[in-house]
Amino acid sequence: MYTIYTVKEGDTVSSVAAAFEIPPKKIIIDNNLSEDFHLIPGEALILISPEVTYTIETGDTVDSIAAKNNIDAVTLLQNNPELSVNEPVPGDQAVINIGGDKNHSFVTLGYAYHFIDHDILNTALPYLTYIVSFGYGFDEDGEILVPDDDYLVGQAHKFGTKVLLSLSTITDSGAFDNPFLPNLLKDLVLQNFVIENIIDIIISKNAAGIDIDMEYIPPELKVNFVDFLVNTSNRLHERGLIMNVALAPKTSAEQKGILYEAHDYGAIGAAADMVLLMTYEWGYKYGPPMAVAPLPNVTAVLLYALTEIPPEKILLGIPNYGYDWGLPFITGKTKAETISNTEAVNRAVRVGTDIHYDAVSEAPLYYYTNVEDLQPYAHVVWFEDVRSVSEKMNLAEQTGILGIGYWNLMNLFNQNFLYLISEYNIQKFE
Repeated sequence: MYTIYTVKEGDTVSSVAAAFEIPPKKIIIDNNLSEDFHLIPGEALILISPEVTYTIETGDTVDSIAAKNNIDAVTLLQNNPELSVNEPVPGDQAVINIGGDKNHSFVTLGYAYHFIDHDILNTALPYLTYIVSFGYGFDEDGEILVPDDDYLVGQAHKFGTKVLLSLSTITDSGAFDNPFLPNLLKDLVLQNFVIENIIDIIISKNAAGIDIDMEYIPPELKVNFVDFLVNTSNRLHERGLIMNVALAPKTSAEQKGILYEAHDYGAIGAAADMVLLMTYEWGYKYGPPMAVAPLPNVTAVLLYALTEIPPEKILLGIPNYGYDWGLPFITGKTKAETISNTEAVNRAVRVGTDIHYDAVSEAPLYYYTNVEDLQPYAHVVWFEDVRSVSEKMNLAEQTGILGIGYWNLMNLFNQNFLYLISEYNIQKFE
């Protein structure tokens, strides 16, 4: 079983461990606590109190522990994220069965760049149905720009995680502004050349299919974009491959703005095998401080999507990051710092401020003053923790959709994965 615990004044890892009869080391690993293991009031922890454990013996390996306890190795790694990157330590307790009833299954997906830290990648892979290798592009001649993702792809196969290759219009600067997109969408000869090229690469890497993440498409190319997706899907299906499409977070068919207008939910949902709702970035780098993925906003997008797309095709997007804004916020001048969820907590510890939880947004935040600035000024940090992601997963379960998808996997977030595996079955393929 598990408990989501909110730290109180005076709590320490040792005192929490004693109260819940959990090894302190387990709390530290499961919550990616900082090196000094200091806790801050308002911080959320996931505390695993398993039904079945196993005391690791000298010479044990992941495979031998799994065999001795009649479970598969991936389940063992899901229950013990440290075993994905470290050798078993004799005397430690390995979690064999967390306990509780899991009556719902999710397909899970996560995006990663090829340069992801190897330990972070290997920790995440047991929890994923699909991993998306992000950053495949195309040039004006239709040649595919291929990232060096051999390690990512190879490790995914070892962990039983299917690979999708993400064909995107993103550039090296991180902007979605590939100038060759109109040609791709309007020139059928070029389009077929690109599709066949990416399919050849998919097959060569033994991947499961493609992810299409194309944003800021000119509205006048809306029909062309749908036609491109239909063409791509048909050619993939001929080879037994699948297509996922990332969708901008719309709440109505008529929603204006270049991010939204070319994303026709109904038509794209019909063409795709899966869609990822990009239900994040309400709080963003250049915008005013707010939660990255406020639950009311996320819910509104999902409810609209369900009017256009079958639930069995929908993945709900979950952000794995937060932002630190300087205050006061000045439009056009303030630029937030992107930080990981673990760094958000570590920063609160370093500056000595309590963490608060906003019951409307269902997200954690805190304020602090940075005394190291040349001129000290206030900051506000919004991020995600086990409480906020649990609300999103519960929403996905209640609406009966296919599952969830993470943008992105580049940072550690163990407590999220442990909540996931405590409540839900994760679909894996043989």
